[in-house]
Amino acid sequence: MRRDVRSFLSSKSLRNFLCLDDIQAVPDELNLLLERMNRLSYRPGDVIIREGDIGDSFYLIDTGHVAVISEQENNRKIGVIEEGDFFGELALLTRKPRTATVKAETDTTVFQLSREDFQEITRCCPTINGTLLNKLYDRIRSAYKQLEEKNEQLEELNRIRTQLVSIFISVVLLITVYTFVLVFLRSDFIARQAFAVDIREYVSRGIEVVTLMIVIRMIVNSRLPLKHFGVTLQGWKRAVVEALGVSAVAIAVLGMLKAATNMYYPGIFRETEILFFGYFGLSYITYIIVAPLQEFIARGTVQSTLERLFSGRHRGFLAILVTSLLFGSLHVYSSIPLAVSALLTSWLWGWMYNRQQTLAGVSLSHFLIGNAAGLMGYWTFF
Repeated sequence: MRRDVRSFLSSKSLRNFLCLDDIQAVPDELNLLLERMNRLSYRPGDVIIREGDIGDSFYLIDTGHVAVISEQENNRKIGVIEEGDFFGELALLTRKPRTATVKAETDTTVFQLSREDFQEITRCCPTINGTLLNKLYDRIRSAYKQLEEKNEQLEELNRIRTQLVSIFISVVLLITVYTFVLVFLRSDFIARQAFAVDIREYVSRGIEVVTLMIVIRMIVNSRLPLKHFGVTLQGWKRAVVEALGVSAVAIAVLGMLKAATNMYYPGIFRETEILFFGYFGLSYITYIIVAPLQEFIARGTVQSTLERLFSGRHRGFLAILVTSLLFGSLHVYSSIPLAVSALLTSWLWGWMYNRQQTLAGVSLSHFLIGNAAGLMGYWTFF
């Protein structure tokens, strides 16, 4: 019995699949194909084909879209097939099991052609094979192109990951050398020498500059964009406003803590003023350079690198944790209170950097809180 196919030809998806324009008449062999097609409707959640079943039909989506799901991977969604596209085409050529489940995500209508009907049609009219094979060739070519693009992306990601690992290892090695040098300068052996002076500050700054130069060289060689390391002005206004607010709160807390200490435990601080400008010196001025330098190494290099090396939802938290512990332990050589302070402030600035992804805010906050703590006399405890 011949089926009325005129309603089918109102489908733009079907006409595109058959390579028919809006006014082109339908060849007899395509009429034969249309007479064998069924138009089926599915509601959201309906399974159209099931992974593992033997393929027996081809489907062309008229309206709606469907999800491609891998049941072997805990029902992971691996793709979406939109209106005008097709699936199950290999069932027309083979009887191999379906490689994935296809489920309607919206109200969906499809054109369905069974393998048996297709084989009967091709026996009567072999030219129909050409239409379908051309479509299959286009899909394979498109899929191959997508695979090539994904492979290029994976190669680039692998190159970036390798560069980041090299940068991280180099920074950790430099930090280790930095710690050993400063511990050596505090040893009794150096203290007994005639030339012994407190040169730790100068050596510390020198090692930081050398570390900075090496890191910059590695970043340049890696060809990674500087924004990956927080060197960007994108969002700097928001970052600066947040930095000013957070710093004001932190400085106020430090001020109230000193005032309470002077009231209840007089003599712990050497002075009664909240801010004592007698501590002011050249180091407070140069801190405008030192603070961004330290933040570039800590946040821009170490934390940024770890965020990209870790995976999962908590990679930001883990990056802050490792960076804070690393830089807290770096100050143990001087004193436990300094190490604890470095750990706490590293958490604060790590959290800010994770939110802002620019060094502008954390560098400003580091400069403000560091200098304020110094003028309040907190540095005398370290």
